[in-house]
Amino acid sequence: MVASAAAAQCSDECRYVSAARLLGLMATGTFVIDDRDLVLGEYRNAVDGTTSGSVGRMFLVWLNDNLYVERRVRRVSITDDGLGSFVEFPSDGELAGFDVDDRKFVAISRVAGARIVEAADPGWTAFETALVRNGVIVEHLCPGDIARMLRARPRAKGIRSRKGRKA
Repeated sequence: MVASAAAAQCSDECRYVSAARLLGLMATGTFVIDDRDLVLGEYRNAVDGTTSGSVGRMFLVWLNDNLYVERRVRRVSITDDGLGSFVEFPSDGELAGFDVDDRKFVAISRVAGARIVEAADPGWTAFETALVRNGVIVEHLCPGDIARMLRARPRAKGIRSRKGRKA
């Protein structure tokens, strides 16, 4: 979790923005989670071992404390499709390569009509158009960090850039 300072690839500004967003959510917001606790389990694993006073750890405690307080945490049902995804995940060919581990967030978003807020995972950007087409809005907290990570990715040999030159 970026807000726990566990994501070394993220800038200090990104960690600050992520922490501020979580603190705001804990103060006045509602968090949407699945009723099978898949997201909760992922957050527990991500925060495990981080500093006890980190905002990420504080958020996990808040989430556990408010898990059944409906005005703070909204729990929605998502259905396993038996193939490693979810019935609520869009059957859109452009999303075939979407990260299997992140499909639960898309399924939850579609059921709840809630936006996805993510800090600095560049994997979401390639699917942005298809997600929007399927009613899923992703808010990126750290677009500068994402752009930097995308620029740092090595290009495969023989892939041509938009200008027709080999990369």
